[in-house]
Amino acid sequence: MCGGSIIDPSVILTASHCVAGVPTADLAVRAGVSDHTDSQGQDRTVARVIDHPDGFDDSADVALLVLSEPLDLGPAVQTLDLASADDVAAAVEAVVSGWGATSEYDEAGTQILLSAQVPLLDDSTCAAALAAHEFGDDASLQAARELCAEGTGEGSCYGDSGGPLSIVGEDGRPKLAGVVSWGLECGYSPGVFTEVPAFADWIQDGVRAGLTGADHPGGETDHDAAVEASGDTWDDETDGDWTDETNDDWTEETDDRWTDGDWTDDDWTDEDCGEEIGVG
Repeated sequence: MCGGSIIDPSVILTASHCVAGVPTADLAVRAGVSDHTDSQGQDRTVARVIDHPDGFDDSADVALLVLSEPLDLGPAVQTLDLASADDVAAAVEAVVSGWGATSEYDEAGTQILLSAQVPLLDDSTCAAALAAHEFGDDASLQAARELCAEGTGEGSCYGDSGGPLSIVGEDGRPKLAGVVSWGLECGYSPGVFTEVPAFADWIQDGVRAGLTGADHPGGETDHDAAVEASGDTWDDETDGDWTDETNDDWTEETDDRWTDGDWTDDDWTDEDCGEEIGVG
């Protein structure tokens, strides 16, 4: 479903939109394998989700998964240090990786972990490229919380959300600079990532809270309560449409339905955001 980064043997960093609407009991993590179907990896259930209270809609697309038991670190399972703002400022390229789709037109994903070396983009170049894209009318970069990479034909795509954008830090070690968040066209438009240094304090507080069972000092949502309250469910008994018991989130426009494997008419709109922005 999504990727993530091991920042502590017991804590995975991923994207907020990866856990939105998903009960904690339905989340699980597999680490230590590059083949998605390889059962030899380390499987862990998730004991707790610490989701940023601002979430994806406010460009805080970051969440922590606290595992039921720690991962066993070794050659194939290692933690990734957080990059500093200076690390990101000094870097010119990065590596993005995941099991997501390899084409804008094929969302099936890949069985084998893939990676791509991609250029980092400065904020003004990225913002201009997003605005100029044919799907960019409602796309905007929140430079204080997001950074950009890609745009040369390779990069993140559907299913890579939550995964790492890593760089080589000033000390020569790999560092986590970004979390795959959203984009307009896989590989060919800038990919937008949650900027890790902007959330470093929140992440570090979350790790401490996750390991001790304390509340997050910077505020956190009650994940399962929020999922239950949202009322957003997939109802297979009503033609497989999304239903919203509270009627305040996803709505179905007149005549919008799943027909012959494609969306028709105005598709889905989000009344809270008023915009349609593709995510990884």
